[in-house]
Amino acid sequence: MTIGLATLIIGETLIQGRKSIGRNICACLVGNIVYRCIYAFVLQTHIIPVEGLKLMTAIIVALAIAAPYIKENLDVMKRERREKSC
Repeated sequence: MTIGLATLIIGETLIQGRKSIGRNICACLVGNIVYRCIYAFVLQTHIIPVEGLKLMTAIIVALAIAAPYIKENLDVMKRERREKSC
């Protein structure tokens, strides 16, 4: 269940645009590929022990949920800096 949620959230974050069935399927596939790549990278590098894989999944989901919010805040901060410099 958690893996499915993680792949959906990652896919929706990465693939943006008009809502359609094709885009949703593409987002699911891209999210799954990205999630599996992150998972494989962590397993290969031994960054987190095998016992901590559930924690890693939770961190990935949290970052995927927070990514649009963080991106929006960074854009606002850039605009504010530009306005102050002018």
